[in-house]
Order: sequence, then C-alpha cells, then structure tokens
Amino acid sequence: MGISEELDLMPKGTSLHKEFSFTLENAGPNNRTVEIQKLSQRPPLFLLKGILTPQECEVLMDCALHNNGEPLQVAKTRNKGGTNFTDYRVGSQMTWIPNYTMQGLKDLARQVHATFLPHEPCFHPRESVEDLQVVHYDPDGRYNLHHDATLRILTVLYYLNGVSDTWFPCADAPEGRFVKRQGAIDFANYSATSNTSHSGVVASQVQPGDAIAFYNYFQDATIEWNAIHAGLPATSDKWIATHWYHHVAPRQCTNENS
Repeated sequence: MGISEELDLMPKGTSLHKEFSFTLENAGPNNRTVEIQKLSQRPPLFLLKGILTPQECEVLMDCALHNNGEPLQVAKTRNKGGTNFTDYRVGSQMTWIPNYTMQGLKDLARQVHATFLPHEPCFHPRESVEDLQVVHYDPDGRYNLHHDATLRILTVLYYLNGVSDTWFPCADAPEGRFVKRQGAIDFANYSATSNTSHSGVVASQVQPGDAIAFYNYFQDATIEWNAIHAGLPATSDKWIATHWYHHVAPRQCTNENS
C-alpha cells in the first residue's frame, strides 16, 4: 500500500517519464511516453501530461453522453460509505463507465496501478479500482472542499476537455495546519469564495488528456488530510473522469488479477 520510493523521493517541481501501453477504442497509439511532474510532497500529488489523447477524451465524453441510452444524472456519490455529497457538488451531471465495457480501459487502470501502487499485492480488476466516473460541470459548476476517503487510497483524475482548476489548499502546509474531518465539513463553501493565489496548489493550465494523481492515505493507512481538495467554479463546460483505487488484501488475489 502506498507510494513507490522513486516517486516519494522526487523533489517537488521535477519530472520523470514512464512508458504506457494501451489504447482506448483504438483512438490513440498503443505505446506512449507520459511525463509525470510532482506538484507537491504532502499530499504526494502528480501531473500526468498527455496520458490520454484528445481523441480518447472524445471517446470517453461520447460514451458518457450515450451510456446505455441513459442521460447523464445529477451527480451523486457512489462511495462505500453511503454519504450523499450532492450538497458539495454543484451544477454537474455524472455517469459511470464499467472498466470492462471499453477496450483498453482496464489496461489503463492496471498500468496506472503498477506505477503508483507498486507495493500492492496484485491488481484485481474489480476490487483494486472502481469503475470510471465521468462528470460534466456546467459553467460555474463546482465540487466544494472534500476528502476522497472511504478507503480510496489513490485518486486519478483525468481532464477530458482541458478545463481544470482543482485546488489543494493544504498542499505542503506546515505540520499541524491540515484540516481535520469536522473542519472539512465547516470548510464546505471555502473553495467557492476564497482567494487561492496564496495557499496550496491549483492544478491548472492543463491540456485535454492530462491527469492528476494523488494519495489520500499514508502507508500506515491513516488519512492524509493534506489531500483535501476542491473543484473550483468552472470557467466553461468542464469534463473530467476519475478512477479511485483501493487496497486489496493478499487473500483477494485470485486468477482474476490477470
């Protein structure tokens, strides 16, 4: 469980390159080199440049719009804790794309898992990662300050149309200044009203197909509260997709992990 030594030891602001081999519905090359840039140490936060092609982003948005003939739904959570975050998410619609239903989607999830969770005992295609959530935000739509808890050890968020502005107000904050759980509820509207220029990290100026990856837990399974984040009010229509990864116990590693 947790970050690799290679990624952990990277200084903030530096980059490395990783090779990925997958294609979503043949809308991109089978092999691609992805630049991974470290944006903060606490939480370990990374920008993945060009992990998806613009054409693959179009495929995902089109699939979300026509998912089993069902329209996008007003966004609600589907986490295992059962908490309803509709009060946190404003002006958005969402759907889920099962990892098995799109060519290459499981391969993408597996390779991201290998890069960012190398200490996990295996990759189990149903237990290690949730289905892909795709969300559309209207202009001014937002997701207020929150933490991706409920045993989601790693979040990978893909920017499908290049509109981003994900804010981490506690990134690299001095020790002891992170927001605790009760404070997170009190902070629910802070993201929509505060000046972000002086605190934390804002993932911005991304291109379609870029992504961020960040860890929500320490390796000892305690919550990394510096990972609290918000989707700032969208400047225009915004499309994102998210994979959440979970720890898998060794007993769950079956022949299904291939």
